[in-house]
Amino acid sequence: MSSATFQLEEHIVRLREELDREREERSYFQLARDKIQAFWEIAKRRLEEQKAQLRSRHVEREEAEERHRVEITVYKQKLKHVLSEHHSTISGLKVDAIASTMLVQNQHTQSELRLQRDLHDLQADFREKKLHNENNKELKLVSWLHFYILVLAFVSSFLFTADLSPCDSPQKHQVELMELANNRDKIIRGE
Repeated sequence: MSSATFQLEEHIVRLREELDREREERSYFQLARDKIQAFWEIAKRRLEEQKAQLRSRHVEREEAEERHRVEITVYKQKLKHVLSEHHSTISGLKVDAIASTMLVQNQHTQSELRLQRDLHDLQADFREKKLHNENNKELKLVSWLHFYILVLAFVSSFLFTADLSPCDSPQKHQVELMELANNRDKIIRGE
């Protein structure tokens, strides 16, 4: 064999080695490309899933915000209603308290007027009774004076006109005068 064939064979061997190497590299690059392609597909799918989750979360958040706004609106309406009822109740209680106060004041005023009338009536009764008692005392005193004058007249006429017997003593006349005085006291006392 000649050197040209030998060279040609060496060249073929080198080319075959290069071809094998190229095939290995090609196979390696295809595997790498397939891995990259698979990674790309996985990353793309994950990205789409993340975007879908993000959209879902965004929608959920908007729905939650809308529910929250509705709840706040309902809460505000309930609060207004409760405050309105509270205000109405307080107003009613104030009106009741004012009415009760006015009723108590009216009753107090009527009681005070009634007590003043009663006091005035009692004072008038007292003055009338006092006047009546004074009149009674004056009448008794006048009656007593009349009686006393009669007694004095009787005694003086008796002393001047009667014969004094020895059995008529001044003590007997004193006893008679004392009896007359007792009778006078009974008349004054109203017995």
